[in-house]
Amino acid sequence: MAMTRYKGKRTGENSLFRQSVSQALKPGDVLLGDRFYSGWFDIALLQKRGVESVLRKHQMRKTDFRSGARIGRDDHLVLWPKPLRPEWMSQEQYDSLPNELVLREVRVHVSQRGFRSRTIVIVTTLWNHEKYSASSIASLYRRRWDAEINLRSLKTHMKMEHLRCKKPNRCRNEVRMHLLAYNLIRGVMVESAIQAGTVPWQISFKGTVQILNQLLPTSMNTTEPLQWAQQVLKAISEHVVGNRPNRVDPRVIKKRPKGYKLMNRPRNELRNSLPCKGI
Repeated sequence: MAMTRYKGKRTGENSLFRQSVSQALKPGDVLLGDRFYSGWFDIALLQKRGVESVLRKHQMRKTDFRSGARIGRDDHLVLWPKPLRPEWMSQEQYDSLPNELVLREVRVHVSQRGFRSRTIVIVTTLWNHEKYSASSIASLYRRRWDAEINLRSLKTHMKMEHLRCKKPNRCRNEVRMHLLAYNLIRGVMVESAIQAGTVPWQISFKGTVQILNQLLPTSMNTTEPLQWAQQVLKAISEHVVGNRPNRVDPRVIKKRPKGYKLMNRPRNELRNSLPCKGI
């Protein structure tokens, strides 16, 4: 997590990623992200530290699969030359980067209904096509959508869509408390998945929250906490998410909001503007 001012220089996602979030990645890790992080310098800085990347190619970059070293259909190796030094990078750091990047581009055709993009070009530093096939890279990039689902769990299921505090320091504390509780819940899901011999993303986040809300109050009365914990982990592992990779749902709202205007002025002003009716 990274927090900063809501506007100004070096407050965008790329700047926050370079300043703090990327430091959490270790050599051998793989960064899975959208095209917002597919810049030349972001890839080069990660590769310099031994971190691989699987990213969607930015729409402003041209793609020609007739060039480069052909690996297979819609799969080739290309060279990205080094751009000019940006303002945020020092000259010493700029000189330490290579003059060009050897990257692999894989084009994926989406045939499922309900997907907005029909063709996606993935750029990655995983060159070994024998170890990492084009289909496995496409499947890995599809897992990036789990980040959106996890954000939905954080904002909707944990009710972080609207912060209730007014002061900046209180809002920051509120966000941190939500993230702390979220990570603790995810940690319990991981322990439950290990015990059940499955993977954490096959367990329902909402079901885990419901079980913890019901069973945590009983932990104060138990005389065998270890046995109680094992029962909780077993109950959590039984809430399995359905395997529906190609599910299509329309983007509509089921419940219609009430036909009132938005409150765009203080309540006292609106109260005083109401017409006065005699009794």
